[in-house]
Amino acid sequence: MTALLAATVLAGCSGSDSDGDKSPADAKSGKPSASPTARQGDVEKPCKATIQADTVPGEWKDASVRISDDHAVYSATSGDTRLAVYSAFGDTTASVNMYVKKGQFSTPPGDDTGLDVNGKGQSAEVDADLADVAGGESVHVSATFTCGKGKGKAKSS
Repeated sequence: MTALLAATVLAGCSGSDSDGDKSPADAKSGKPSASPTARQGDVEKPCKATIQADTVPGEWKDASVRISDDHAVYSATSGDTRLAVYSAFGDTTASVNMYVKKGQFSTPPGDDTGLDVNGKGQSAEVDADLADVAGGESVHVSATFTCGKGKGKAKSS
C-alpha cells in the first residue's frame, strides 16, 4: 500500500520539461500570464524630423523614438536644446517638453491640444505653444517625426 501511495504522489509531481517555456496560467482567468522576463526592453529607432521652435535657431539632429511596452518618446536635439514628445499612456495625455540650457518649456498638464502622437513609435506631429515653466514667455513649436519601421536597437533602461 505504501508503494502504491508513493507512486501516486510521484506521478502527480512529474511534468514535462517542454512545458517550461509556457507562462503559468492566471488563477482568475485561466489565460497565460505574462512572465517576468517577457519584457524585451526599450527599442530605439531613428526618425526623420522637421522641427521649428521660435527661440531655437539651427538644425535639429539625432531624431529618434524610444518605444517601451506602454508608450513612445520622440526626441531631437539642436545645440544645447532637446525636444521630447511623449505619447499618451495610462491616465496621462500626450505632452511635449523642450529643455534648453537654462530652462524648460512644456505643454500644460493634461492638455494635448495640437499633438498627434503615435504610441507605437511610428510618427508624431506637434503644433503647440509650450509654456516657460519659470513663468516667462511661451514658445511655439511645430514638429513632425516620421520614424523607421525597422526593429531598431534594444536599449537597457
